[in-house]
Amino acid sequence: MNQHAMHPFERIEDRSISFPLEFRFSFSREENQFLFGFELRSVNKIELESQLHIPPLVSLSDQGRKDELWRQTCLEFFVSSPQQTSYLEFNLAPTGQWNCYGFESYRQGMRWINEVSLSRLQTHRSPEGDFFRWSGQLQFDLRDDLQDSFGILNLAQKGTSLVIGASAVLQYREGDLEFWALHHNGKRPDFHDRNGFCLHLKD
Repeated sequence: MNQHAMHPFERIEDRSISFPLEFRFSFSREENQFLFGFELRSVNKIELESQLHIPPLVSLSDQGRKDELWRQTCLEFFVSSPQQTSYLEFNLAPTGQWNCYGFESYRQGMRWINEVSLSRLQTHRSPEGDFFRWSGQLQFDLRDDLQDSFGILNLAQKGTSLVIGASAVLQYREGDLEFWALHHNGKRPDFHDRNGFCLHLKD
């Protein structure tokens, strides 16, 4: 999978100098599933957890679906096609908790997508703590109601054009939040903005 750099909406100047970060996203599609990865690296080899709140992976029994993960450190991506206004939003916390939502249009008609499961979740932390990687795959149970409501059948099938956005919320130890994305558009961070769906895939 090709990696794509994410960028902060804005950073405190002192933090940009003392704690520079590299954040990358990767995405690919196989039949009826999406494969994804996020990589976070401290350029200065500083232990990430000394600055960031990165909760550890919880037990498998606790890695269920949960709302409002974006209130702290959270990894996100959005998937749609150029021909439709509906789109998917996927959230993943470092704990392994996650969720997947469908929207009929920009921030409208939100609902849980129940016909999807998260599998092969893997996390990697370097021994020095200056690098983290999270990866996994979303497996779709393809039903007619998904196609009728959101066009997910087309999204998950190979050969359909996709537009993809990726983003992340980083929470610092002090409690403040930092917003990263492949592309920012506008005067405030808005991960749902269609202009941020800047990756194109057809395979």
